[in-house]
Amino acid sequence: MRPRSGSGFVRLLNLKWPTVLPALVTLLIVLLVADQGVALLRQIGSVLRPVLVPLLISLAIAYLLEPIVELFEKKQFSRSGSILLTMGVAALVLVLVVVFLVPPVGKQLVESAQKLPDVVRSTIEKVKPRLEALQRLNPSAYAAVSERLTDYIKNPSGLTEPVVDWIKRGMLGLINVTSGILDLILIPFFVYYILEDYQKLRNGLYRLIPPRHQESIAVLFRDADSVASNFVRGQLTVCLAMAVFYVIGFLICGAPLALTLGILSGLGNLIPYVGTLATAVLTISLTAIERPEWWRIIGVIIVYIGVQSLEGFVLTPRILGGRLQLHPFIVIVGVIIGGSLFGIPGIILATPVVAMAKVFLLFAYRSYLDSDFYNYSKVVLTTSAEEETGEDELETSRVEAK
Repeated sequence: MRPRSGSGFVRLLNLKWPTVLPALVTLLIVLLVADQGVALLRQIGSVLRPVLVPLLISLAIAYLLEPIVELFEKKQFSRSGSILLTMGVAALVLVLVVVFLVPPVGKQLVESAQKLPDVVRSTIEKVKPRLEALQRLNPSAYAAVSERLTDYIKNPSGLTEPVVDWIKRGMLGLINVTSGILDLILIPFFVYYILEDYQKLRNGLYRLIPPRHQESIAVLFRDADSVASNFVRGQLTVCLAMAVFYVIGFLICGAPLALTLGILSGLGNLIPYVGTLATAVLTISLTAIERPEWWRIIGVIIVYIGVQSLEGFVLTPRILGGRLQLHPFIVIVGVIIGGSLFGIPGIILATPVVAMAKVFLLFAYRSYLDSDFYNYSKVVLTTSAEEETGEDELETSRVEAK
């Protein structure tokens, strides 16, 4: 039997290097310029932000409105008429939400800011007698703390003004960002043309794909469309369900503006982690200022913990059906990167973008596992084994013939 030691090397030389080599070179370049790539991505993000952010928001809105458009089409409306009617209804709902939710919260914040000095003074007066234990343990520390508390009682503005300024800056920043991203011209146009021409654009792109790859790319498009639509609609359903539970919990605890703060807390879940934290701080602060009973404040905290647990273990798994299966670590990293590149819009859109990226990465992973490059060793071993088996059989037949 002749040795086959050179067959593997020969087949390695016969590998489709015009296909494999560019992939290896590309991988090497990516590894070498990773740091520069992050900086470049940041620059690209800053350049594309004025258009990219409204476009992504428009895509999310289009996915949300598509079922309503189809409902109007079933009522014998034209596609264009259905889109305009749906967008009109959505705009009316948005105006009503802004009119009924924002002014009460703003008014409550102003009133609470005015009451804050009195609340601080009252709280300090209640805490001061309880510092007798500190006086026995460390008289000098007690004297310093007591002096500081006395100053705050006489002039609580030294403690309250930074808090009020922080709230003002936060509200103004949110208003500025909102006015920048919710462009009243770009977003409606984007939404309309996405709903009107999405299928045409998709079919046009599909025709550009080589026939041998059309089937796999069609599966990719279908998976991406399913993930995006299910996420947008499912996440909104989760937020509305959470808003109902928040409202019920706040009413039981007697929190101020229970209805408004409950709805805001539910919608705050659209911004992963950041939105929940912001609405929790707002609600707990207003409750502590307006109705500072300890049991009421603890009750509000328990409501937040309970609703968040319900969302994580019941609502999201059942409503989203486990389709996304994103690890919390990946979500947090996506939120950080999105916030770094695009600010608050990047935080809002991070989770759906990560979900879409997962679809494309899984497609690339499956394609790699099916590639000749990955399966080369299996082909070589199988072919070598077949050749050696054939030679053994030939040698055996020769011996028998002799």
